[in-house]
Amino acid sequence: MDEYSLCSQCHPGIQEGKLSILDYFWKHSGDSVFIVIIDEDGDFAVEDFNPAQARMFMTNDTLKGKKLKDLFDKPTYIKLFERYTDCIDRNQPATYDENHVIDGKTRYWNTMLIPMIDSIDGKIRVFGISRELTQLVDAKEALAKINQGLEQAIKKRTLELQQSNEKLKKQSQKLEEQAYIDPLTLIGNRRHFFKRIGTLTDSPNANNSTVSLVYIDLDDFKAINDTYGHSAGDAILKEFVNRVKGHTRNTDIFSRFGGEEFILLIPNTFLATANKKAQKILQSISMEPFVIDGKDINVTSSIGVAEGNFNDNFNLDALISNADKALYSAKMNGKNRVEVYKL
Repeated sequence: MDEYSLCSQCHPGIQEGKLSILDYFWKHSGDSVFIVIIDEDGDFAVEDFNPAQARMFMTNDTLKGKKLKDLFDKPTYIKLFERYTDCIDRNQPATYDENHVIDGKTRYWNTMLIPMIDSIDGKIRVFGISRELTQLVDAKEALAKINQGLEQAIKKRTLELQQSNEKLKKQSQKLEEQAYIDPLTLIGNRRHFFKRIGTLTDSPNANNSTVSLVYIDLDDFKAINDTYGHSAGDAILKEFVNRVKGHTRNTDIFSRFGGEEFILLIPNTFLATANKKAQKILQSISMEPFVIDGKDINVTSSIGVAEGNFNDNFNLDALISNADKALYSAKMNGKNRVEVYKL
């Protein structure tokens, strides 16, 4: 019988009829199987082991009879001693995970200990089975590294997408602003005017409130462009807007309606009050020349004013048309003046 065979003399409690089956398991099991006995010194010593256990220790030397304290370093031996003793004291199987550094590599096992008291020789033994988990642990660690890498990649990609979405959002906002803002004067354009009006009329505060509209057109602006050039004309339009802004409130809607035409909607304002404001705007334009490239350029405007009411019959087109009619009257009556639309 070779070194790794079960011996009936060593294990008299095993019936001969069952020895061949156990011997086959003993030799061919991939798990490390061992038997530890309490020797005459009260220490644990290896009584028997299978080939897998020998491979675990990576040795061809016999392990039989060797004390555990001679096979392991002191900290490991103390831990094993406590586990074996506890298993025997409780007289119950015990399962635990363990790892050892063998040939410079940490290897992992799950071990079950079963206490045995031989009914024939009365000796106390511990039967152990260790299943190596090194490949499983290595696979888990590799998977953890892969998952960590994936998490980092996902976080990076998520951040990139967030940054990209933020960039697209800003670009979208910029495009929307460009769609509603006059690029020269930087005030709202015709589209912006109608959008603001829609928001205003939907407000509960607008119900049955009076609103006035001031329609402004710069006089003879084509002649200004022809005489001083379009760059001068653009500069005049910018300065004109700044002067008008000095007479507007945050609630007013001031927009460039097209070319040299501008429109100012004044919520919660009666016609008489709007007329006074239009007169001030007229004076702010005509009383002081526009200084462009060191040249004084006199500019005047014609203004039409009309009144409406935010009720169920409110008609914005009609209000604009009425203000435009008043503006036309101002042009016909000599320009540089304010005319009020009267029903």
